[in-house]
Amino acid sequence: MPTPRRPVVVLAGIAALAVVLAGYFGWLTLFRPAAKPVPPTTVVNTVGGYRLTVPEGMTATRRGKITSLVDASRSISVTVTTTAGGAPRSTNDAVVATLRRSYQSLTLLGSAARTVDRRPGRATYGAVVDAEGRRIQFVVITVKGRGRNYALSAFAPIGAKGVTAVRHRFDTVVEGFRVGTG
Repeated sequence: MPTPRRPVVVLAGIAALAVVLAGYFGWLTLFRPAAKPVPPTTVVNTVGGYRLTVPEGMTATRRGKITSLVDASRSISVTVTTTAGGAPRSTNDAVVATLRRSYQSLTLLGSAARTVDRRPGRATYGAVVDAEGRRIQFVVITVKGRGRNYALSAFAPIGAKGVTAVRHRFDTVVEGFRVGTG
């Protein structure tokens, strides 16, 4: 008795329809402008065990536990990664010590407790001078996690235009940061 060929024909028809629809939606995306500005998107870092909001105008790159964000004008650079567990203050101090070793000079402007994703954290603000003599402002926020902590850092040139926009973008990342990937 011959085997029925109907399921194969039906599956081939469905696959062909999927290809046609994908091509049509691709054409719409490439050749038609978007009707509205693109809202912030969420990036999930499964290796790092977190997700975050990427503000409009910034691009995200994931490499292992690290997610880096930068805007086109390079007015702000944001990095999110995991760190060793422990008290957020200790983790924050360790991150700042790493910054101190990485730059020519570091000036601390303040440090305070901070809550992120309903978790205890610590924020430290300051300025560094890089090898080329550029002055850069920074903020490092460490957040208590499950067995590990997280560090969110932002860097922007001092005197950069649009300081409010720079702060707003980092605030968007911090407010959209969540431990876990679900």
